Amino acid sequence: MTGAVGLADALTVQSANAHSLQHFQGSTLVLSAESVVKGINIGGQVHIDEIRSTATAQIDGSHVGLASALTTISGATVAGKGVTIDSTGIHAAGASDKGQVKQQINAALKALESQGISVRSLGTSKAARASKANASTGGLLVVMTRSVDVPNPARLPVQPSGTYLLTATLGGAGIDSFASPAVPLGGTFQVPPAPPVTGGGPAPAAAGGAGAPPPAAPATQTQPGSTGQPPAVAAGAAPKPAALATDLTNKRLKTLALVLLGYPLLMLVAAPFRAPARLSRIP
Repeated sequence: MTGAVGLADALTVQSANAHSLQHFQGSTLVLSAESVVKGINIGGQVHIDEIRSTATAQIDGSHVGLASALTTISGATVAGKGVTIDSTGIHAAGASDKGQVKQQINAALKALESQGISVRSLGTSKAARASKANASTGGLLVVMTRSVDVPNPARLPVQPSGTYLLTATLGGAGIDSFASPAVPLGGTFQVPPAPPVTGGGPAPAAAGGAGAPPPAAPATQTQPGSTGQPPAVAAGAAPKPAALATDLTNKRLKTLALVLLGYPLLMLVAAPFRAPARLSRIP
């Protein structure tokens, strides 16, 4: 494969790292993301000490909604001369040398163009509400055009040779967050007091499934600030016998037995006083 300059030769980076962090400040969620790229060399003409991209947001779901994004390019030079890089490309920094620095920079930029290399800074975007916040910054975009010539002795149906457009994004950071107001979980449930127990009947069950105390448990009342004798205990009325229906049945059975036993005795005692139903005829 042949070409003007390989991608590895056209773009080199010394180091790159990225990290993100989120934490609460009171009831506000704070998010941040950052990437740092150092020691960038592009096409042997552009050198950049550092590209730092940051994106931050604050959100609480009710009132707070903030977002920001920024990419900072430090130590950018072309042919050893300081330049600035924005969304339209590379520009010469202001100098009072009658345009000599600008001429050197423009000559280096033409050398980059001959290699099919262009460099520009990507923009930023942000939006923030109390329920949603997002922010992003694109970093630095490097575009390269490369011609590739690959022999095809086997006459493959797809010819790999041609001109390719290569892109590389250096740096950049972004965050996306959502929040909603907190909803109280449950709360203290007040159980209504059970009504006072009157008589000997059982008290109704308390709310929540807790059973009432047994009927025999005495209820005590204490007057505030009283001293001396202990409070009197109000005893409940004695429960009536539960076998009343059985006792009535036993009494009925006993009466019926006496009647059945006494009936023959009454018949025997009353027999002499009874007249015969029919007198026999005297012949």
